[in-house]
Amino acid sequence: MVKYLEAEYLKYKRTSIKKIFFALPFLVMLIAYAMRYFMPEGYMKITDFIMITAFNWWTVLFIPVGTSVLTALAIIMEKKAGNYKIFLSKNLSLKKIWISKIIVICIFMFYSIIILASLVVLFETLLDGQIKLKEIISSVLVIWVGSINLVPVYLFLSIYGGLILNVMMGLIGFFIGAVMAVKSYWIFIPWSLSLRMLSPILKVHPNGIPLKANDFLLDTSVIKVGLFFSIMYFLVFTFITSLWFKKEVMK
Repeated sequence: MVKYLEAEYLKYKRTSIKKIFFALPFLVMLIAYAMRYFMPEGYMKITDFIMITAFNWWTVLFIPVGTSVLTALAIIMEKKAGNYKIFLSKNLSLKKIWISKIIVICIFMFYSIIILASLVVLFETLLDGQIKLKEIISSVLVIWVGSINLVPVYLFLSIYGGLILNVMMGLIGFFIGAVMAVKSYWIFIPWSLSLRMLSPILKVHPNGIPLKANDFLLDTSVIKVGLFFSIMYFLVFTFITSLWFKKEVMK
């Protein structure tokens, strides 16, 4: 399995996909910093606003839309290279190839959120000198674990329906993620998991507005529930799509 992961990782070396994964955190951070100028006076500390805005925008926009675009580009790259048919002649495991692709994209997603978190720490250090390390680490955890379950789904849609279908699904996730995150059935909406878990950590509504004391969204018990369901979805979606991928390539 290690060799499959290494081979998959090397595919993205010097590609635009890898560059986008590493560039997006800087773009999101610039947006968060620029939006501070539109913040009402006395609304909250500047560093808190930047941290909340950066993580919230990352979760609301990048996860549903950005990931859908990047997974679609990954599949387009594979199709240009031979559409996986070459692997049949080399007696390679199609399941391992598929799982490796999922894991490597998840790794790049982790790199991205780590870069974003590092930028948040940098800005907090320069502007305030106080670093909310607990909130930052917790945010990184719930954002990443809460979003990896989307990767096998997006990869499947990229092969089955192409770029347009995948981006459309990403846009749907963008519109329903924050709305469904406050509903009682949020655990059944993959796009809502990270947003709901993020609320008690950053003390903000999924739409980015600070929560009032005793708001039900401040309940920290949702974090364990969300992590469990996200990991479960990831394993189930990965297993199901790996079986489908094997049949698809062998047609």
